[in-house]
Amino acid sequence: MRKWTAFIPCVLFWPLLGQFHQTVPVVPEGIQTNEPSIAIDPKYPAFQVLGSNTSQFFISQNGGQSWVPKLLNPKEGFYGDPVTLISKEGHIYLTHLSKTEGKKWPNHFDRIVFQGSIDGGKTFYSSSIGFAEGKMQDKPWISVDENKRSAYKNRIYITWTEFDTYGSSNPKDSSRIKCAFSDDYGKSFSDPITISDVSGNAVDGDNTLEGANLTIGKRGELYCVWAGKNKIWLDISRDGGKTWGTDKGIGNQPNGWNIEHLTGIERANSMPFIQSNGKGRLMVVYGHDGKGTQDIYSLSSRDYGVNWSPEVQVNPLENSPTDQYMPHMCKDRETGDIYVTYYTRRFSNNNIFIDVVVVPFEKGKWGEEYRVTKRSITPPGEDVFFGDYIGVAAERKNIRVAFTYNDDFRGIASVKVALLNKKLVCKPKPSQYAAFLSSVLRSKQKDFVLHAELPGSTSAIVEIYRGKVLVYKNVYPNLEQRSIEDIILMDKLGKGFFEVKVKAGTNHLQSDFFIER
Repeated sequence: MRKWTAFIPCVLFWPLLGQFHQTVPVVPEGIQTNEPSIAIDPKYPAFQVLGSNTSQFFISQNGGQSWVPKLLNPKEGFYGDPVTLISKEGHIYLTHLSKTEGKKWPNHFDRIVFQGSIDGGKTFYSSSIGFAEGKMQDKPWISVDENKRSAYKNRIYITWTEFDTYGSSNPKDSSRIKCAFSDDYGKSFSDPITISDVSGNAVDGDNTLEGANLTIGKRGELYCVWAGKNKIWLDISRDGGKTWGTDKGIGNQPNGWNIEHLTGIERANSMPFIQSNGKGRLMVVYGHDGKGTQDIYSLSSRDYGVNWSPEVQVNPLENSPTDQYMPHMCKDRETGDIYVTYYTRRFSNNNIFIDVVVVPFEKGKWGEEYRVTKRSITPPGEDVFFGDYIGVAAERKNIRVAFTYNDDFRGIASVKVALLNKKLVCKPKPSQYAAFLSSVLRSKQKDFVLHAELPGSTSAIVEIYRGKVLVYKNVYPNLEQRSIEDIILMDKLGKGFFEVKVKAGTNHLQSDFFIER
């Protein structure tokens, strides 16, 4: 039996100094977390909050440049799927899964938990939603009616999936979409109402109903979307969530929302998100692999959800054959601008390394991708959970993208926030990223991949040395993408310590690794 161990620290070189946005780690070093949700105070954008899996909560009072942890310990427990929102009144709202005392996973997810603060995060109260003995409650989302003309102004809505028995393949067990609302700032909630007409299975896969979230029209009408059975579904309520209409399939989702083929990641998804401009226009984003790779698509309606456009691909058409997945969408409440963020592998020649981008919706069409990550993320491996969500928020032209990245040195997932603004995102400049070198060991394939970005370079040479002996060399005479990605079989190298050198004009990158058999 052979054993390969690779330790490949990433050595960064910064020959170009024109950094045009900040990317800030949120959690203390060494703490594993993922699945971030971020919110910005619409009146005071410097005040921001972030929740992440499984029970992390952070507050920033300087626009996201630094984050202070806040311990939240509701009586219902705090465990996973946090979603944050700050209302126009400045109230902080947080919903997440429960961790009911005396019950084991997944049975302790027996209710949805809501937490609220009306004093800027100094104190929080909590309430329980949707408890049903023997059933599991999963993936909550939060929305607030802030429309002046609505009869339901300030009503809080929570939507989620209810399982009879989580993970069960028994045809008697099913899943359904639920909704509850509150008229007292979340201190109490109505009895849950079932939105979906047709149930899904309980497997937590493509035929399960998942990812329910809603947007609100100017008169309080509710538009809820979710995924399941290879479709994107929509239902509408016109009486504040008390009753709902008939489920309508507004788009196809070939091979479903659950993505299983991605290299170097445990799981991912492409569930839908919906936004309204308050004037009849609705926008939905989601993902699917109808072309053989995952891409991001949008649907739109100009008549309050009656008719829907054909789907439009959001990411550049030339992205294929790379994967784009896990989209999320937000709207700037002041300007009405819409932004979509997602993970992409378009900057990886072999569809391996991961980046985060954000795309604005301008003048009736999707704009250019703006690259958020300053260096590509090394795939974490199939034993590191990367979460089910990415986070994005925008207020007063301030944009924040919260994403999970792989901490290469500790082998854990953690969270960063990119500090952006409308001018940067809507008028992207040519890349000013510095050169960097990273790598990933793929033990199942018995190889590793060197990935280097080399701005300003038109050619490159990759050399690997064991001591002073050159054991590998590859020449790239024409760098059209200003990057290289070299797949190297470990059998060709032998064992021991190795040194990688990449030479590309003024960029000289170097890193070490070790192979043990």
